Amino acid sequence: MSTEDLPELWLLHSDPRAFELDSIGPLETVDQMQRVLGVWIASHERDGYGYHAIRTRGAGTFLGVAGLSGMPLGERWVANTYVRLAPEAWGTGLATAALAQSLRAVASLRDAPREAAFITADQNLPARRLAERLGFTLSTESDPTETGAHVVYLLDLHDYS
Repeated sequence: MSTEDLPELWLLHSDPRAFELDSIGPLETVDQMQRVLGVWIASHERDGYGYHAIRTRGAGTFLGVAGLSGMPLGERWVANTYVRLAPEAWGTGLATAALAQSLRAVASLRDAPREAAFITADQNLPARRLAERLGFTLSTESDPTETGAHVVYLLDLHDYS
C-alpha cells in the first residue's frame, strides 16, 4: 500500500455496501482514510508485512485490500488479518486467495508472530466461513478492539510455512 492508493481506498471504505455485514460503518471523510492508510504503512514498516492492494491482471482495476498486520491479543503479539473487497468481487474466491498468500508470506518470516488472528463481526457469516476455509478455528478470546459483537478465530502460522 502507498499513498497513491488513497483515492481507491477511500472509494471502497466509504461505500456502505462494503460494510453491510460489519459492526462498524463506512468512513465518513477522506481524512479518516488518510489516517488509516498512514497507520497501515507504519505497521508495514514496523512489522515487515502488511496490507496490499488487490488489482485485476492487465487493467489493474482496484478490487480491494487484504493482508496481515501485527497487533496485541491478550498477552501476545499476533498477525491480524484484514480483507475488504468491492462488492462486485465478493464470492469470487479472491479473498481466500489473497489471505492465503498473505498468510504464507508472513509465516515464512523469521521474526513474524507464530499465530494469526481473524476477528470479525459475529453476524458476518461470509467472513466466518472465510476464516474457517483458511484453517482458522474459533477461539474463546475476546475482541481487543471492543467495537461491537465480534468473534476471534486463531491459526498457528506453522500451518502455512
